[in-house]
Amino acid sequence: MPVAPGELVGEIAVLDGGPRKATVVAEGNVRVLQIAREELMQVLEADPKAATALIAVLASRFRESD
Repeated sequence: MPVAPGELVGEIAVLDGGPRKATVVAEGNVRVLQIAREELMQVLEADPKAATALIAVLASRFRESD
């Protein structure tokens, strides 16, 4: 499944500390930002807008999978 620019990959594993379920292979040059669980949790605790944005992404994916 293609991943569009700006999309998240592996966010569930970061949030719940479980194993990741996705492997991503680039077909060209890409820029990637990897965030450790501890860092992401700090950002989400400090910035409610970031937490709300992540919840919106997760809700959208959940809705699409139904």
